Amino acid sequence: MSAQSDSQLAQELLVICKELAQTGGKNALAGRLAGLKQVETKTTSTDMVTEFDRATEKYIVDAIRSRRPSDSIIGEEGASYSGTSGVTWCIDPIDGTTNFLYALPSWGVSIGVSDSHGPLVGVVFIPALNETFSAIRGQGAFLNDKVISCNETTDISKALVGTGFSYSAEQRTIQSQRIAKFIHKIRDIRRFGAASIDICFVACGRLDAYFEENLHEWDIAAAELIAIESGAKSGNFSGDKSSPKEILIACPKIFDQLSEFITSSSSPANSPHEKLNIGNLEIIPSEGRALLDNAEVQLTKTEFLLLCELATNINSVFSREELRERVWGSEYVGDDRLVDVHIRRLRTKIETDAANPKHLVTVRGLGYRLQP
Repeated sequence: MSAQSDSQLAQELLVICKELAQTGGKNALAGRLAGLKQVETKTTSTDMVTEFDRATEKYIVDAIRSRRPSDSIIGEEGASYSGTSGVTWCIDPIDGTTNFLYALPSWGVSIGVSDSHGPLVGVVFIPALNETFSAIRGQGAFLNDKVISCNETTDISKALVGTGFSYSAEQRTIQSQRIAKFIHKIRDIRRFGAASIDICFVACGRLDAYFEENLHEWDIAAAELIAIESGAKSGNFSGDKSSPKEILIACPKIFDQLSEFITSSSSPANSPHEKLNIGNLEIIPSEGRALLDNAEVQLTKTEFLLLCELATNINSVFSREELRERVWGSEYVGDDRLVDVHIRRLRTKIETDAANPKHLVTVRGLGYRLQP
């Protein structure tokens, strides 16, 4: 494909991204103002999902499938399509669901598109602020179509730094202890509660840096490109290549200093790496990751929590009712068949042959079992 056709494709994708993010976000905002009817939990009692998370993802995915049926799609709420075009969409329909739930303004719709060379297009729309952040690889970053750039902060003591915390109460305690070791060396800390927005705030100068760990691809797929195009530096906590496991975005001249603060303030307890090995399947609960034959499996938060619950007692049989209560809580009043739906989706991702499962098996009349 020529450079001209690459550029034309990127522009076409940007137009679609903006349209879908803005329409989906405005619809979600209108729905939130009218009132929530369905709120559930996912990985923990503080990890929320609403009817608008699912409706927004469905709207975006259906539109992409209609316009670009050969593209691949990954969505936080379960969308998963393998295409042949070499273009992959990564969608977070509502990043900052807890903010959305509490009617706080810091939530948005994030859509990132990548090709064989990496991130190509990114759009993050914040409905409550009517702000659209966007970027195309190599063409700069924009806020409502105006060029933006990160700050030129050089003094780490003047840096305003954003971060995020785990849904796990235990991990939040560990992460706050890390921050306590260097907060006096920077201007201050901000925690807005939506990774994509935090990263965009670095891109436009509202923050000087942002760091977080154990995110997912959809959390950073759009925003990291926007930040890089704004002139910010990206990496993991040690300054190597970034990933959802660890990401640090900062003004270039304070990146190394902040990297040193974070790594030196992290004790072994900050990053537990207990692993569960079930045949060719490896589960890392502390990182929210699963590997099949050493390749990372893209799981939704619900799928991962189901997998962890089953892995707590290998070869034990869990009924649908037991899994429902463990994952969604005793207050959930929906149909137990929801468990079956997520089990089927999980099986397609962790089994070499989903029709003849090796690890996640059904015990007829009793429930499900995870076995070596």
